[in-house]
Order: sequence, then C-alpha cells, then structure tokens
Amino acid sequence: MADAILLIDDDAAILRALGAFFESRGWDTYRELTGESGIQTAERVLPDVILLDFRLPGIDGLEVLDRLRGTDSAIIVMSGEGDIASAVEAMRLGAETFLVKPVDLPLLEATVVRALEKVKLRRLNRTLVGQGGSDLEAIGTSPAMRELRRQLPLLARSDRTAILVTGEPGTGKRTVARLLHDLSPRAGAPC
Repeated sequence: MADAILLIDDDAAILRALGAFFESRGWDTYRELTGESGIQTAERVLPDVILLDFRLPGIDGLEVLDRLRGTDSAIIVMSGEGDIASAVEAMRLGAETFLVKPVDLPLLEATVVRALEKVKLRRLNRTLVGQGGSDLEAIGTSPAMRELRRQLPLLARSDRTAILVTGEPGTGKRTVARLLHDLSPRAGAPC
C-alpha cells in the first residue's frame, strides 16, 4: 500500500499543488483546510507524514501539533513567517522539522522522504521490541501456532491492512486480535 500524507493548509491553491505533487510520486494524499478537520482526518487515516501550516483559522498549527503529538505520524510544520520563536516552539511540541514558505519542492520532497524513513524505523523498532515479549508465547506451541507467531509481527506492520481472524470458539481469536493490535503502528490508539 502507498505511503500516506496529510496536508493541512488554509490555502486551497497550496493544497491542490502539493496534493498533485505528492500524488504524482505515488502517495495517498489527504487535504484539509482547517486544523479541526485535519485532526479528525489524522485520527481516521493515520497518515505517515503530516504537512501542517503554522497559521490556520480556528485552532492554529501549534494547537494541532500539540493534539497530534502522540500519533505515529511525522509532522512537518510550514509557515510563511520564519521567526525563530515559532520554529523553536514547533520543534518543542514534536515537529520533525520547520520549513519556511515558499518551499522548494525538491527540498520538501527530500524532507518528507527523510521523515517517512524515520517513521518506518520507529515502527520497525516497536515491532522488533514487541517480538521479544512473552505475549506471543501465549498462543500455543504447535507447528501451526509457531507459524502464526512468526507471521503476526509481519501482518501487524501494515497499518492499512484489514485482517479477519476466524476460528472455532475458544481457539484464541481474541488473543490473536489483541496481539495484532499491540504489535501494530496503532498500538497506542484504541482498538
């Protein structure tokens, strides 16, 4: 599945231009004009990278950044005003980087690709750390269960894959579903 990027900017022309640019690169692209709708989309879609305008109507970019801080997404803040205090505050709240508009597209693409690599490394690290736990041992030791234990972390890595767990009553479907969730990039979010 393609990597996902969420663009939050109150300028529709910028959303169109950046959206078309990232779509031409094969990204799933989502666009929002306000901070409120951007937060809702981020919670629903769980994008890999968020490009966030600093100045937004309603709640501003810093409030959006603060509310999305616990997500697994890398957040890149962009602003037409490049003052140092704003950049420092954005970085303190967890922004991956702070760019001044207008942004050179090759620089923006390189920044987004670097942020995506960090997101993937964080997810892989969490998966590998999760493999070391004894929770996976709880699903049994038969050859079929050993194979399932081997496959669960691989399945859980993709945060946009639907998985159907089936089986007879009492075979551990709930345990498998919980392990998939705990090993996934969405582990910090509700089931």
